[in-house]
Amino acid sequence: MVVTLNKKQNIEKETENILQAIYGSIDCVELPIDLNYVLKFTGLELIRFTPNDPNLEHKELFQDVLGAYSRTGKAIFIRDGQIPSREAFTIAHEIGHHILHEDIHFRTDNFNYIDEEIEKEQEANYFAASLLMPDCLVKKYKVDYGGDLEKISLIFGVSKQAMQIRLSNLD
Repeated sequence: MVVTLNKKQNIEKETENILQAIYGSIDCVELPIDLNYVLKFTGLELIRFTPNDPNLEHKELFQDVLGAYSRTGKAIFIRDGQIPSREAFTIAHEIGHHILHEDIHFRTDNFNYIDEEIEKEQEANYFAASLLMPDCLVKKYKVDYGGDLEKISLIFGVSKQAMQIRLSNLD
């Protein structure tokens, strides 16, 4: 399954609207994207967890996950100890579920999905990439830095792999 061109365009517009609402203009966006602003804008709380935390309710849901989203709790749960680029992508992915998937009320990334869920995961991944790496800024920095993947990845605060995928989706 692949995210359709129409859905990609809608996701790009949605993330652009969010960034414009926060920064006033896409040209005023500071990199890397500060997800605290996005969390505040969306009204979501970020809750860090470790699977062995004795105070963590429903531990069984969090054993093998990097992140989770609760619509009713208006919260994103993030596993402590991830490298910053992975953590940012996970948070942005969970924000994607909040924005794109009104039918999701609680979601953990457990990797045991049916086809419809795979599509939603791919959409949330595309949302995360679009939010963290806005297309017009990626294109600008690609030219400015001669396509130097390492430098561009550092500027955006993402992994080289994430940037490489984003660049291939924009070409």
